[in-house]
Amino acid sequence: MNLPPDFLDQLRTARRFTGPYAQAAPWQRQVILHGGKLYASDNSRIIEIECGVAGTAIFTARIRSLLESFGDAPVTIEIGDDVRFGWGDGRYLKVRNDYDHDDVVARMTDLLDRWHGTPVVEDTALEVAGRGIEIKDGPALVDGTLAPRHGFFYHRDGTPTSRLVRGDSDLRLDDLFEIRKKELDAARKASERKRDRLLDEQARIERELALTEQEIAADMQRIADFDTTLTKYSRGVELDEIDRERLQPSCESAIRKEENAERKSAVEDMPKPPKTIKGWEQCGDRNDGEYVYVTYRRRLPTTTVRKVIRKRIEQAVGRVFNTDFPRDVLVPVWKSLAQIEPRAGPG
Repeated sequence: MNLPPDFLDQLRTARRFTGPYAQAAPWQRQVILHGGKLYASDNSRIIEIECGVAGTAIFTARIRSLLESFGDAPVTIEIGDDVRFGWGDGRYLKVRNDYDHDDVVARMTDLLDRWHGTPVVEDTALEVAGRGIEIKDGPALVDGTLAPRHGFFYHRDGTPTSRLVRGDSDLRLDDLFEIRKKELDAARKASERKRDRLLDEQARIERELALTEQEIAADMQRIADFDTTLTKYSRGVELDEIDRERLQPSCESAIRKEENAERKSAVEDMPKPPKTIKGWEQCGDRNDGEYVYVTYRRRLPTTTVRKVIRKRIEQAVGRVFNTDFPRDVLVPVWKSLAQIEPRAGPG
């Protein structure tokens, strides 16, 4: 089909409203063609430009640059699995068409239909035929409808939990009850991990019990060997090296006791560390037979942020619990959040 002579101008205009890469909306780097209109958004603005070109396609920054590099505007376009631009002298540009943005366009159209021409947002002035809206400051709830305030498609700053803690939740984009559900899921997973650790510990204890039973049996055998060897000795039988080891005391307990006394004496001869060091107080010491460890402590100041954050959370959630709050509006919006997650295209 023939391209309108001002198509490149329309594409340049739409390009000004694209945004940088965002994980929540990778498509915002692209201009989208759908139903004879060009769409673009940087999350703070949405524009729809009448271009009269049928079909669906995406125009990435690379495609736009390639079109500009030809020096003059193409005169025809063919749209399918590929997009082919043609010039009157036979030149052409063919690029792959990875369009997959019906859900994004539907969301843009819904927002434009709902808010364009209302005082909730700013209408965008365009030098070409079309319409646009921009976010502005204002109340979150307007005539029973949740208004866009921090972004049309995603919140620009942080996570729902961090925004709730800071006190700047956007009820259009932040499912407060989902936060609680995730907390409950996290608690369940923590309990499951604790159970698994205890089961592992139980298995370890059972293995150690089995080994201990073996050690007890070995101790009983050593006692029996001792009695047998002592009988041989009393009868005047010549003892071999193994027999002598069975009868010779090791005195291991007494040796350890003497070693501990020697270490204690060495510790007492060491210079004494100070009881306090610039506000730190000594609260304990120990030695492991090789080193002496001295522990100091200092009391931390009492935190005050918990009360502040709790108040913010109560205020934010309190609005949702008010009897006059439009719950029939809120719940469908929150349920739709997972459905408007856009899919990435090239560019």
